[in-house]
Amino acid sequence: MACKASPEVLRLREAVIEAARQGLRSTRRNFRNPEYVKDPNYDMLMRVVGPCRAMAEQVERGEIVVETAMKGFLDEEARLSGVRHSAFRALLPPSWEALPTSSQLVHFEKAFAKVDRDPAAMEPGERYEMECWLTEVCEAFGGEQDGYRAQRLLEEMDG
Repeated sequence: MACKASPEVLRLREAVIEAARQGLRSTRRNFRNPEYVKDPNYDMLMRVVGPCRAMAEQVERGEIVVETAMKGFLDEEARLSGVRHSAFRALLPPSWEALPTSSQLVHFEKAFAKVDRDPAAMEPGERYEMECWLTEVCEAFGGEQDGYRAQRLLEEMDG
C-alpha cells in the first residue's frame, strides 16, 4: 500500500533534503572586507608597538626595571647608528666590586686600556657609573695614591 503524500509534505521533504545537502557541503563564508589592502607601514608600527606594550606591562608588574627596558632600545639605536659600545663591565673581573679600592683601580685601568682608553667606546650608562665611582674614590682617598690615580683616570675619561 503506497501512500500518496500531499503536496505540502512533498515540499517539506524536498526542503529538508536540500537543507541536509547544504549542511554536508562546505559553504564557508568569507567575512573579509573585499576592499582591504595590506598596509606595510601599519604592520611595521604594530611590530614596534607590540613589544613596547609588552615591555611596559613587565615594568608595571615589576618583572624588569625601566633602566633594563630602555637599555634594549639604546643598544638597538646604537647598533643602527653604527656606534659600537663595549660592555665595559665584562672586561672587569666578576668579583671586582669586592676587591680593595687599589685593586679595583688596577683592573679598571687594564679594562680601560682594552677599549683603547676611549670613553666613547663605553656604553653611556656604564660610563656614567664608572665616572661616579671614580669621583667617589677621588673624594674618599683625596691626597693618597688611590685618590690621585682615580683623579687621573677621571680626567682622562673627561678628556
